[in-house]
Amino acid sequence: MVTIFQESAFQLKLIDSDNLPHILITYLPTILLAILGFYKLATSSKIRANAQKAQQTNFGWILLSILLLFTLPNYSRYNLVVFIPGLSLLGLQVFYLFKSKWVKESILWSLSFVFFISYQVERRLDTQQILKNGQLPFRNEKILVLGPQIEEYLKNRMSGPFINWDISKNLFINLNEYEKVIVLTNLFEKDPPNYIYDPENVFSNIQKRIPNIGLKYRESGKHIFKRIP
Repeated sequence: MVTIFQESAFQLKLIDSDNLPHILITYLPTILLAILGFYKLATSSKIRANAQKAQQTNFGWILLSILLLFTLPNYSRYNLVVFIPGLSLLGLQVFYLFKSKWVKESILWSLSFVFFISYQVERRLDTQQILKNGQLPFRNEKILVLGPQIEEYLKNRMSGPFINWDISKNLFINLNEYEKVIVLTNLFEKDPPNYIYDPENVFSNIQKRIPNIGLKYRESGKHIFKRIP
């Protein structure tokens, strides 16, 4: 948990170009409704004291959501769901402050149509980004991937808790600390992989620094190490 916090907290990252279309399609209807609700809220003179306090609390929620951007591991649409309650409550002002029933009905049906289009486009984007099968020549083997290529686990079994390379890579790259050597030795003894896929070329460092692990594997292909029986 400490490592996850250190790697993700208080770091403002750029939104990945692959995630940006998903984020826009997913949240655009809610953002548009929230902007319209904020406009009606700002231009209306019929807001009571209790309603004003409720809106102040809601704006506090939105501000807290913005601050949470500095602690997110990445800006996928799932991690940004914290904005939904604040934006939705802001958007509800549209239906409270518009007097005309036909205007409310028009907004509701337009919003339903936008959500339907958003859902269809998002499904198409999800289909295009389905994880593809890996390129390793073996299946149903216990493997360890020393890199971000998680698709290699689709047809194989995972060895060790190393699926997130951004978090675990520091354990393999920097072996100057004795504690890391002990952690790796224990993990390889308890759950040794049959194959190691090393696209980042870090296993050679492990072979030099931790020979009791390195001597148990030999190179059997490009970036592939096989466990010696």
